[in-house]
Amino acid sequence: TKTGKKISSRDLGMAMVALANYRSRIHVDAKGHDLATRLLRRQADFLVGELQNSDGSFPDGYDYETKQKLGKSGILLAQGFAIRGLLEAYHGLEDERYLASAKKAYRFMNEALWDNRVGVYRSEVGAEKSLYTPMNLGAALGAMREMILITKDVNELQRYKRFWVQAVDSSGIQQSEYEETG
Repeated sequence: TKTGKKISSRDLGMAMVALANYRSRIHVDAKGHDLATRLLRRQADFLVGELQNSDGSFPDGYDYETKQKLGKSGILLAQGFAIRGLLEAYHGLEDERYLASAKKAYRFMNEALWDNRVGVYRSEVGAEKSLYTPMNLGAALGAMREMILITKDVNELQRYKRFWVQAVDSSGIQQSEYEETG
């Protein structure tokens, strides 16, 4: 893709987390802090106003030239990073719209992607087999963790534990050390 014409929901969410981190740690540079605040708000407003679908899901991305959403909606990677970005914006900017949007996306993630039979999220809506990468696994776990910290929902904590066991411990995605390092 051409630079500046398209953005993935993954990259948008990661950029929002980075902006929030920068903003919270750069107190000596007022201009940098103000710029990060404006950029974070613009990205969060864009995510809520332009990208989020009525069912709460997020598409894979957006084409600025055609003003069209890109790819499928209901991909775990996009949901996880969008939720993470929105929750960082909520924490940093204290705008309830971002929390409401993140909760709506999380509800979609749980209703459309969670497979209770096996205790994992599907990597996309309707997938018979799910493909996990460190990226989509981290996006899902990060979204779950941050939502649990906000809602204090014990049922979601149980879901997190089950997902961890099934998707991380039992899957082999996390490898043990060859030799113990201490």
